[in-house]
Amino acid sequence: MKILIRILTLICLVEIAFLSLSETSVVIAQNFERFSNKEGFNQNTINNITQDKYGFLWFGTPNGLIKYDGYEFETFTTQSKTYDNISSNDVTSLYNDTSGVLWIGTNVGTNLYIPWLERFYTVPIETKLEVSHVAASPNGDVWFSGENKLYACHLINDEKGNVSVSKNLLADHPNILTINDFSFIDDNIMVLATDTGLKKIELGNHSKIEEIKIENISSFEKFDDNDITCVQSIGNIFWIGTTKGLFKTTLDENRIHLIKEINQVDDTKDSSLSLSINTIFESSSGDVWIGTVNNGLLKYLEKEDQFLNYRYDPKNEL
Repeated sequence: MKILIRILTLICLVEIAFLSLSETSVVIAQNFERFSNKEGFNQNTINNITQDKYGFLWFGTPNGLIKYDGYEFETFTTQSKTYDNISSNDVTSLYNDTSGVLWIGTNVGTNLYIPWLERFYTVPIETKLEVSHVAASPNGDVWFSGENKLYACHLINDEKGNVSVSKNLLADHPNILTINDFSFIDDNIMVLATDTGLKKIELGNHSKIEEIKIENISSFEKFDDNDITCVQSIGNIFWIGTTKGLFKTTLDENRIHLIKEINQVDDTKDSSLSLSINTIFESSSGDVWIGTVNNGLLKYLEKEDQFLNYRYDPKNEL
């Protein structure tokens, strides 16, 4: 479900760009453009979308990695006639770094694609890993997570595909199992969104990837035993998405300061309509978008401290 909402969020963002905002709190998105086999897009399930520095769109699917240049789709699979293909067709996460390298999380590990070489490489780790999330720390190191696993890596040589990789930083912490998302406060402090709460990880000082180690792990008591689906640091605000609502907060050492809690989209008291969050996204213009389960897409209006709610109406013809 989380994957589905993320893709609906991104699709809605494209559509919403052409909508004028009205005074009402609910906007109905319409007139989607469909891509199918006719246009060369042969997938119905999309796990992830990203856009690289060259403007190309990349789609991660259960059956391969797809590139779209605005005119045509190109699919990369384990059978493609390219240098060192991706490790698996099941692409679970995508991240584009500032240099233009595409990092690809799959159900067996992490690959990277060097666009100027048109070549894939594999990040070397000791076991197979179904990757849940890929992102970068402020210093540019790329991190990826999976079931009770957390790694940092850095591309050393793009021509040879040499990648330095840390050990599994959670090897000594078996109590942290499912990692849904993570975000960085600074180079040495990160926050994990897990199915048992919000965890703060403090890293020791290091000059090399191989030297990274965890100094301390603590929990934010307010979110203990909560299923945290996503976290996003935007400016000095820390947004926390859960299966029971959205929280606008700030972090101070080991304390979390709650600014606002949003657990329903409207004024109804029907508990069945409680807000379940799947993704939080900051656009290039600084807008904050929130993808939900069954409550559509939210856009945060900072000046008004309110949300616009974009909902899909199945009665509207596409």
